[in-house]
Amino acid sequence: KLQKKNTILLFGGEEDKELNDKMINVVRSKRIYNMAGITISQTSILMSMCRYIICCDSGPMHIASASNERVISLFGPSNPKRKAPLHKESISIWKDKDIYDPDYETYGKKPIGRYMTQIQVEDVLKATKKIGGR
Repeated sequence: KLQKKNTILLFGGEEDKELNDKMINVVRSKRIYNMAGITISQTSILMSMCRYIICCDSGPMHIASASNERVISLFGPSNPKRKAPLHKESISIWKDKDIYDPDYETYGKKPIGRYMTQIQVEDVLKATKKIGGR
């Protein structure tokens, strides 16, 4: 849905190139580009030029937060109050409060259950409209 009005950049490490290519082939859009495998510096520069960034709680989320004030972060087993970008314009989406186990973050205890399954496309689209205007 986002690629109709936006250019999409898919980031990641070398190991993400194949998955990104598969997503691009499924969507069949000329507006989605596979940026997996570029350097961290290049990733940061490109992220700084984005209208907004959508990512899960990960290392790239922290690069995004250092590069851009408009980050939409998707959370699963970790609590966004502890790790989400702090910019006023950033938004975190977390729908797993009911299965949250603080021992995951405190002690590295592997979380039980499936996380992030309640986050809907509409949740992300609503966040993009709120911070990015589209």
